[in-house]
Amino acid sequence: MKLQSYYFDATGKAYQIAERIAREYRVKADKIPPAYQPEREAVLFVTIESGNAPEPVTKFLRTLTPAKAKSIAFCVIGKNLDGLETMKEAVKDTGVKIHDNVYECHVERGGLFKKAKLTQEQIDHAIVWTEEVLAAQQQG
Repeated sequence: MKLQSYYFDATGKAYQIAERIAREYRVKADKIPPAYQPEREAVLFVTIESGNAPEPVTKFLRTLTPAKAKSIAFCVIGKNLDGLETMKEAVKDTGVKIHDNVYECHVERGGLFKKAKLTQEQIDHAIVWTEEVLAAQQQG
């Protein structure tokens, strides 16, 4: 099954998950906007950090068509899921299916001066989520 892993972030957390998915399925993780547009992909995995969806992400999502991708699955890192609804709205009129299974990865700060980091367990759980999305794609 053809798939792609895309990400958009400032701190590297989204990259960690996108890269892990890419390694597991032997595809390339690409930053949004991608260097090359997707073509006949079964699933696009899009990972962003929480908050508002940045303009490059929504612009990329609006360009999707069923010829580029059959479906899209979102992973949002953080507690603020406002960007998720914006991304879903951008894809809604394209004809690309949006998977209901969204990976919400909540990252906790380590303390007053420690940066929030992804745990290995959270990164590994992204692969479990990916497998669930791919199983759903094959069934429907």
